[in-house]
Amino acid sequence: MKVLIFEDDPLLQEMYVTKYKQCKIDVVAYSDPSLDPVSIVLKENPDIVSMDVVMPIMSGFEALERIKQDTRTTKIPVILLTNLGQKEDIEKGMALGATDYMIKTNFMPVQVVNRFRKTLGLEPVAEPTRTEVPTIAQQPKPKPEQVHAEIAAIKERNQRVEADKAWETSWVRRGFITVATYVFALVWMLIIKNDQPFLTAFIPTVGYFLSTVSLASIKHRWMRGR
Repeated sequence: MKVLIFEDDPLLQEMYVTKYKQCKIDVVAYSDPSLDPVSIVLKENPDIVSMDVVMPIMSGFEALERIKQDTRTTKIPVILLTNLGQKEDIEKGMALGATDYMIKTNFMPVQVVNRFRKTLGLEPVAEPTRTEVPTIAQQPKPKPEQVHAEIAAIKERNQRVEADKAWETSWVRRGFITVATYVFALVWMLIIKNDQPFLTAFIPTVGYFLSTVSLASIKHRWMRGR
């Protein structure tokens, strides 16, 4: 069994990779599907793919769609593992061809492993028992309400992180900054009495917009060259 992971959070990526290796499962991880997820899947030839949704260059939804549209990779099961838990997100993922949709905060790493194994028709690995988990006898047992509060705080934090990442890569943000750049540049050109202020203000505006488009491609080439 070989798992291909797309996860841009380095801590979560390391956590899942470590658990798979502990379970004697071959695993390879990427922080992003970049601009060509199909090529990565063909290169790694996994039995199953774990796909985050909110990532810097290409969303997991788009990567999933490309994988499922290519006849060479369409049969490889893809499970979306994300913190986006809205009904419309789940429905969109399944409609695009996801084999399963899992919300990160609802599953321990070993449960994720067993869900993936079940998808491939394999026997589950043993989950740790109480005697296998290191404990500190002197440490008081946390109250149920404290545990629930901590879980709720973690879920809220993860949802906030996912929302922040989505905003940073959104076209709404790019469009707003593009318009703002043009307005500020135009005002400055008018102040210095430029002969063609409306036309000249386009220069920094176009420069900014092209940078938002080209940086993704540059990052992709840089990552492939490492």
